[in-house]
Amino acid sequence: MTFIPGIGETGPLTGPLALGYMLGCILVGVLTMQVQSYYNTFPNDRLGIKWLVGVVFGFEVVFTLFTLINAWVAFGTGWGDANSLMFQHWSLVPIAPLSGIIASMVQFFFAYRIFKLTRSVWLPLIICAISSLQCVMVFYVGITNAIRGRSFKAFYELSTFITIWLAGDAVCDILIAISTVTILVKTIRRQSHFRKTDTTLKRLIRLSVETGLITASGATVELILWQVEKFLNYHYIFFLVLGKLYSNAMMAALNSHATTQGRFNGNTSTTIMNHLTLFQDENLEASSATTLQPTSINVIRNVDVRREPGNEMAIMSSKDAHDGADTKSKASDYA
Repeated sequence: MTFIPGIGETGPLTGPLALGYMLGCILVGVLTMQVQSYYNTFPNDRLGIKWLVGVVFGFEVVFTLFTLINAWVAFGTGWGDANSLMFQHWSLVPIAPLSGIIASMVQFFFAYRIFKLTRSVWLPLIICAISSLQCVMVFYVGITNAIRGRSFKAFYELSTFITIWLAGDAVCDILIAISTVTILVKTIRRQSHFRKTDTTLKRLIRLSVETGLITASGATVELILWQVEKFLNYHYIFFLVLGKLYSNAMMAALNSHATTQGRFNGNTSTTIMNHLTLFQDENLEASSATTLQPTSINVIRNVDVRREPGNEMAIMSSKDAHDGADTKSKASDYA
């Protein structure tokens, strides 16, 4: 491990950056597959949701390009330059605001869906307020850091604002996960009377817990590393992938709607699941509701009497005028 006077060991400074760059590239590949799957599966989804997916994916691509530029400078053209360990390259400055924008967009999306399910504005407003606060903090950090010359020393002086940013992310994720699971659990107790529906609801609960736990854990671990070892770069491992955790969590939730729809054959079960996946279009609710209207069925019954020596047999047949199916009742013998 190389030691540079005035800086220290280079391993804890450059190693976390390399690991964060590699993990970020892997996650953007996973995100690309999820976005492609979403557009192929839901070509008629609402325009607003499709635009949200496209904008978030575009921000992630730009974020990844900036990180690759910084990786080239840190491990290529700037390798061995001590100044690269004391000053941030310009490509690192915009990725903090980009991460804040992505996190806020995803958190606002989940807050809106929680409002659609509960029709209560208080919890979504709290989530949106905390998300907006963390976004403002990360923008302030990025702009102030650029004005002060992009030195790591000036960056560390913004510790209070960085702490508020990371704590806001963690609190939002925890609130979203708890509220989503609570809504689904209450729905199981009140509305669900089908075994398949219960199974899929439990699957949705597990998905909500997993995605919320991943994003909340990422923000919390980054916050802890920042508080404990802010002068080392271990926190960069999670900083470079946190935005991609948010975008992948949103896409996993959106794509789960296709899986839950495919598990149901009955109209009633499909209507319940369209309401509980948190991502349905209002048009789907209207179209599903129409399938549950009562339908009149006309039944025509014919009696065919056959006389045979020693007995008389009556065969009754009925025809369903709705679907054209013929059914025969049990034969009755008359002595």
